[in-house]
Amino acid sequence: MSVTKLSSGNYRVQIRREGQSYSKTFTRKTDATRWERETRIKLENGELISAAMTLADALNKYLKLNTIHKKGRSQETSRINCLLRDHPALCNIDLTDLIPKDMTDYRDLRLQTVGANSVRLELGIISSVLNEAKKEWHVPNVENVVLSIKRPSSKGTERNRRLEADLCEEERLFDVVSKHQNPAMRTIIELAIFTAMRQSEILHKMHWENISLFDDDEGIKRGVVYIADTKSSDGSTRSRNVPLSPAAVASLERYGIKKRGKIFNYTSSGFRCSWREAKKKAVLHDFHFHDLRHEAVSRLFEQGLMVMDVASISGHSSFAMLKRYTHQNAVGLAKKLK
Repeated sequence: MSVTKLSSGNYRVQIRREGQSYSKTFTRKTDATRWERETRIKLENGELISAAMTLADALNKYLKLNTIHKKGRSQETSRINCLLRDHPALCNIDLTDLIPKDMTDYRDLRLQTVGANSVRLELGIISSVLNEAKKEWHVPNVENVVLSIKRPSSKGTERNRRLEADLCEEERLFDVVSKHQNPAMRTIIELAIFTAMRQSEILHKMHWENISLFDDDEGIKRGVVYIADTKSSDGSTRSRNVPLSPAAVASLERYGIKKRGKIFNYTSSGFRCSWREAKKKAVLHDFHFHDLRHEAVSRLFEQGLMVMDVASISGHSSFAMLKRYTHQNAVGLAKKLK
């Protein structure tokens, strides 16, 4: 049976036939069952019925027509697939039947398991899909119900998670990744800590031909890697040169330096699986890969670098994004005062 009870208490009928979706929502199950039976008979008799577009249909269409062309397509694809997989009740609703309460129910449910920023991004995708359906696909009677609800506030949601020295978390993590079947795993983690680069930059933007190595005045090997078209904190894209410390150079040499090509062949989804496995084995609770960037930036300030220097390395376009680190730096400096 294709009748589904929604969280609102209504009943949703969805019939798929020859690539088309036919759906309707009812307040009573008996009406939903009757409509389903009558619709199937009409389809068998070849009668023309206007095909509806569910949120799932719209998400899939958006994925193929829009997401595929975006720089952040990997992350958006993952979020859309999670929506389709984990929230069938919402996705089975026809676009014309969506109401603000559907969005508030989804928002409140997601906030129980993920952070406010993740929910904001997911609602942003749904909002974009609804706008596209209305303005570009010309689906009739579609309204952007996301605009009618409050999105979770991003204030006070900055993560301050670092590798806990008292719990030997760094040692446990590297003990795991050093034994990983793919030697790239250890190098990726090391570069994240040594350079403050984002996951996407390390996996997809680093190429051997863009790395310049040199010896300083004391004969210590250092380097610079050119990162093209990388994301900035203000949402724009620009290129930058990232300095490579002796430790970062040693990590690349251990991995095996080549002349040309991408340094790592991991796909985003493949790396996510390896990262989840490594975290589990290292028993790192509530630790995201992006927390390694926070760890790296914190260490740069602890070394005594100024805000402008850190921003040049990390790619932060706004000093406001680095304000929370300056307090940590001041505390460290205060401890050194006599």
